[in-house]
Amino acid sequence: MKRKSHLILAFLVCSCALSLACASGEMVGGGDNGGGGSTGKGGSTSGTGRGGSTSTTGGGGTTFTTGGGGSTSTTGGGGTTSTTGSGGTTGTGGVTGFMMSCTPTAALISNMEDGNFYYNDLGCPDGSWYLATAGGGTATANPGFTAPSGSVTPVAISPANAMNSASTKGIHVSGSGQKDSLGTTGMNNYDAYVSLSVSLNQPSSTQAGYVIASSYQGVQFWGMVTGPVRVQVSTTATDQDAVPKTCTKCSDHFGATLPASTSWMLYKIPFSSLTQEGFGDPVTFSSASVMKVLWKVLIPGTATTNPAVGAWDIWVDDLSFY
Repeated sequence: MKRKSHLILAFLVCSCALSLACASGEMVGGGDNGGGGSTGKGGSTSGTGRGGSTSTTGGGGTTFTTGGGGSTSTTGGGGTTSTTGSGGTTGTGGVTGFMMSCTPTAALISNMEDGNFYYNDLGCPDGSWYLATAGGGTATANPGFTAPSGSVTPVAISPANAMNSASTKGIHVSGSGQKDSLGTTGMNNYDAYVSLSVSLNQPSSTQAGYVIASSYQGVQFWGMVTGPVRVQVSTTATDQDAVPKTCTKCSDHFGATLPASTSWMLYKIPFSSLTQEGFGDPVTFSSASVMKVLWKVLIPGTATTNPAVGAWDIWVDDLSFY
């Protein structure tokens, strides 16, 4: 099936061996209010992981541990007596109503050659490209993109990548001028952000999942980057879209600042080199629970000054594990 165009993913965030972490202020697809309801997710014998009469952890049924609620559900996907999420008798659903995992069938995540913002409809990874910005300034992407946020469609590569001549399309976003009105950094820097993200296991706008990438050493991509850009990898421990969400200070993803390049280069980022920025919950990186890869523009700001970020430009092609 084809991807819904309103998928949402993003919130604020060297040599060729680097790391990856998240934008601070990630936006989520499908809403934050779960789903469920007596007509929503199934019954006591649900066989799809969607419900059950005794589910208490936002998922499953009598024999399931993931999915969407039940008649006495107290978290996640709602139900007739749900105390969190949208609940009620006709619940509406949301990204917090579902969580699943998959193991990649191949190292490639997205080569963008089909020209779609979504990719791998029937495989794993499976997701879409999204750009979110805040704090004024400008942000541009494919002709269909509408600032400050929206889906990003691959465009023709320019200039051509002589080292990877088989590629004809890539993801391209650019902009400038975003400014933190708070004049602070870290977890308070949520009113200004730029985050290009790709979800790795999000079959629809109401489903959030993760991939088990523990058989790989890291991620790599062909790219051209100008401006202060940090590449990041979110996990279920740092991503606010996780189900259940375990972070209280989310979006402090693992990553590293990328070296700038005005010509195509292969960025290769081992998982072992990834670090958090330090403003969120300190956690341990797990390649067995990866949710997204993100490119975060670093917006300057201190307790006394808050200058606007300069021009930034990001090209991404042939994203894969290795």
